[in-house]
Amino acid sequence: MNADRRQAQIEQLNDTDPAPQSGVLGLSDSDTSSTIASAHGVRGAADSALQEREQLMRRLEIAEAERDDLARQLDAIMTSRSWQLTSSLRAGLASYATSRARLKIALQRAWTSVRNPSLPKFRDIFIERYQSTALASNLKRLSRTADTIKEFVVPALRAPRSVAPADDAAPLILMIVFSDLRVDPRVMREARVLANAGFRVKIVYPDAMSTPEAPVVLDYGPGVEFRPLPPSAMSYLGVPPYLMGHEFLEAICEERPFAIHSHDLSTALIGLAAAGRLQVPCVCDFHEWYSENVSWDHEKAAYVQHPRPIKIAYRRVERLAMARAAAVVTVCESIASELESNFSFGRKKVHVIRNIPSSGQAPSREYASLREELNLPADKMLVLWQGGTGPSRLLEPVIESLGHYEHFVLVIRGPSLDIFGDAYREIAARAGAPDRLILLPPVPSRDVVAAAKGADCGVWTLPNLCKNFSYALPNKVFEYLYSGLPILAADYPEVRRLVDGSQVGLLFDPYDPQSIAQAVKRLHEEKGLAESMRARMPELIAELDADREWQKLVTLYQTLAKQGSTKSLRAMGRV
Repeated sequence: MNADRRQAQIEQLNDTDPAPQSGVLGLSDSDTSSTIASAHGVRGAADSALQEREQLMRRLEIAEAERDDLARQLDAIMTSRSWQLTSSLRAGLASYATSRARLKIALQRAWTSVRNPSLPKFRDIFIERYQSTALASNLKRLSRTADTIKEFVVPALRAPRSVAPADDAAPLILMIVFSDLRVDPRVMREARVLANAGFRVKIVYPDAMSTPEAPVVLDYGPGVEFRPLPPSAMSYLGVPPYLMGHEFLEAICEERPFAIHSHDLSTALIGLAAAGRLQVPCVCDFHEWYSENVSWDHEKAAYVQHPRPIKIAYRRVERLAMARAAAVVTVCESIASELESNFSFGRKKVHVIRNIPSSGQAPSREYASLREELNLPADKMLVLWQGGTGPSRLLEPVIESLGHYEHFVLVIRGPSLDIFGDAYREIAARAGAPDRLILLPPVPSRDVVAAAKGADCGVWTLPNLCKNFSYALPNKVFEYLYSGLPILAADYPEVRRLVDGSQVGLLFDPYDPQSIAQAVKRLHEEKGLAESMRARMPELIAELDADREWQKLVTLYQTLAKQGSTKSLRAMGRV
């Protein structure tokens, strides 16, 4: 150390100078003491800097060891058939290693500057170079990347696509989901049909519905049980890219299922990682196409396209699901075709199970006619919206259409009207029809068909913000059909194929209130139009056959249980 050499020189001079001077080299005793104290201070600062340098070097060594361990694991995985995915991951690790190498070079250069005794403020330089916010943030980011790869991606790459056939007469299917299970008909229908087929179903979910004063008790019938997790298990949904739930993953790994069923991309990576750790198959069920969906922009107070890093993360997990899931299921033909072409080059087929209501499900109670309940006059057409509310639903033009045709009443029945209801009423007031907008609370998902009785038609719309919206084929379209209601729908491909192709409704421009009003007017005034649409519905319902639609899921799991894989299945539900 330079400080040590300087101190030794001072002590040597003091020992060899016999002259009776007042201090060393003609300095006073006070000056000599000050110089020695300064030398001690310099040496202490240098020692502290050296310790911090060594700590940083140890952190880099640990990170490099983790990287080497991941590279060795990937070398083993490279022998599997998922070569495309692993080669992509290897490229990511190479970039990760390059960043580490650059940090190490910067560390060495900065330390060279620190060791230069001509820089009196070397301590400040060290702090600036090594403890800057940017460097600390970069180290944390790289550390999180390594943790994610180690905890989620590597196990997911080991998820088996085939296993030994089930030896249990009633294999356990573990469904994982983040949703309001009180009003999620797809989850309920799938759980119910599997339980009826002899499987045991357990649904694991973060319980965001209950409060200490009002706990929510769910009941899907015999054969279906629930395991609620504390709300902290969903905290990952507040951290981009909203896919990696550590607490959720550990809870799943405590179970011993025959298979894992992941609902939506929000649980897909968790389910695949658990499948890899438990060595059980995972079925990914995409209710939505996440990478082609939208994000809420708080500054613009509107939904916008996903930020690029989020979209990239979603696409990578979708590709991972297509590579490692035992089967992939989605809700319509358009999304299935896009997933196949984008992520598997047509080599892996996606099964389509549409959201068709079960024909044999009884409502929880009897419902009176909606028209009678609301005491509406016979000359007013009753247009029903039954579903979610808020900015992503594009209900504003539908409400504005009240001002373009005075012979109808719009009933909106759904959740969150305590939040969005006042804004809807203001729109109706501006349209000159405050008394023709009626807001009603939601009914249980099993009751929506029965509760629609008495309406003249059902309306469905969404904004054309993304492919996930334009490809939508939602529950409510089928629910209107089963309720015997002609359908007024936004003109999008999947809904057009059903509604216009079967002539059970009319289409409109979702952004044009006059287009919506014209569709309502035509249905109301064109003689015999509504009756002819209703007359076609029984044939269409028989063709759709809800029981056969949901039986596809039973066939998938029965094949998986008997053969250990789904390779023998052709893509189900494809046109």
